[in-house]
Amino acid sequence: MNTNTSQVLLVDNEPKILELVQRILKNLPIEITTAKTGEEGLNILQGSKVFSLTISNFYLGMGMNGGDFLKLVKEHSPKTIRILMTAGINQDSLLERQEKGEYDWFATKPIIFQNFIDQVERSIYEYWEK
Repeated sequence: MNTNTSQVLLVDNEPKILELVQRILKNLPIEITTAKTGEEGLNILQGSKVFSLTISNFYLGMGMNGGDFLKLVKEHSPKTIRILMTAGINQDSLLERQEKGEYDWFATKPIIFQNFIDQVERSIYEYWEK
């Protein structure tokens, strides 16, 4: 692994979203690991990789939601920056959840590609500045 490459964990229960986000971010110096459930994501976090950034959809299907998952990410890896993606939560609720510490940033769907790329770049920069 290149020392300039950041590790990113991407969690979404929709394979097409996992593929889309990987394509959107393909030109960044990152290595993306994907998971389809919060449980799978937590198992990956237990491995040897240290993730600079974790991106999770809010709706993960059965089991935990993305907010719950990202709270657990923070407990496991406090330095990791966390982005919640969602299309189904209103802005006030998103801000309230962010203030409670569920995640650092949120991204709304549909994804605006350049805004999302910029947000990921800022998040990785923030991780390395901590």
